Amino acid sequence: MARYLRPSKLEVFHLFGLDEATFDFGERKRAKKHTFDASIPSFFGIYGYNGSGKSALLTSLRILHSFFCDKANFSSYRNYIFEGEKEAKICLDTLLLEEEVPLGFLRYELTIFKEKKKNIAGYERLSYSSYDGNKKELLCPKSPIYEGKRSKLTKIDEEKATLFVDVLTNHISFYPDDNSSFASLLEKGEKVKKEELLSYLPRLTAALEAMSSLLAVPYQVISEIKDDSLLLLLHKGEENLPYEQESKGIRKLLSLFMSVSSYLSSPLEWVILDEVDSGIFEYLYGEMMRALYERGKGSLLFTSHNLRTLETLPHHHARFASLLVKGRFFEISLKEEENLRDVYLRSLALRKKYPGEDIPSFMRKIKKAGRENS
Repeated sequence: MARYLRPSKLEVFHLFGLDEATFDFGERKRAKKHTFDASIPSFFGIYGYNGSGKSALLTSLRILHSFFCDKANFSSYRNYIFEGEKEAKICLDTLLLEEEVPLGFLRYELTIFKEKKKNIAGYERLSYSSYDGNKKELLCPKSPIYEGKRSKLTKIDEEKATLFVDVLTNHISFYPDDNSSFASLLEKGEKVKKEELLSYLPRLTAALEAMSSLLAVPYQVISEIKDDSLLLLLHKGEENLPYEQESKGIRKLLSLFMSVSSYLSSPLEWVILDEVDSGIFEYLYGEMMRALYERGKGSLLFTSHNLRTLETLPHHHARFASLLVKGRFFEISLKEEENLRDVYLRSLALRKKYPGEDIPSFMRKIKKAGRENS
């Protein structure tokens, strides 16, 4: 039977501008209450004003990904450690499933610290707790990892550790991905080498199929070899349009669907999207994200400056970022007849009149006062 992981909780300490941040996907809570349902996707949107830590949270996942893909490059993280602190930590809690049955939780910790001689080193820890609460250490931090060394998890002959490394190495993707050789074509319409384009054609075809099915856009991709070069054409209606002549908006959608097509096809896949709503029509973006939520199989986490997107989701799949909240990220509890946008924006407006409260506790007080006065 196939096993896969879902993100359960992400914690960041003393990294970037985040002194302490916790993003809870709610899997442990549902496990404790025996309300976990694998048919409900791991799909979450983060909304918040500039500087509230949305992108910094997602960048911590990029660090883990690069750490497992390459040899340790701790020196590049030196400037990311919070001012005045000697170390930073990223903790990723994941739910282990077999088919759709939850088995337990894998918790991974990466600590990056400064040594006296200005060296940067790291520690790793991996533990597993079964669904009934029994805990087992799979990797303990006995000796540090230094610059140029690989993750110690790659040397552990243990199925759960191997699965964790595989997911963080091969089954997590990010948008935007500026390191992709295909990014210049997708975003800018620039030409790339024939060999590079050929390797991306299957993914592009899958992205077009996904985009057409979700957005009812009748696009097809056509590749032609002419004068020993490969031309990429988009078939739209009765026209064949060279890709580089397509609109910037369509190119952005295709670039986005290159990432999310994997999330639509496999529960193994994690997709991380950062601020993709810029340049996409608001209503279209909201409908697109709702369709992705309804049809997804993998795990998807995205940031947004557009509340319309979060209004299309069940409210417990939306998180809000704030400098005023311990842990940074919080959920809003709504009644069935309440609107997410109205509740959140009204609470921000009212809070200006009553400073000194963090947003969630202030919202609870406002709701309680409303019930007492009704």
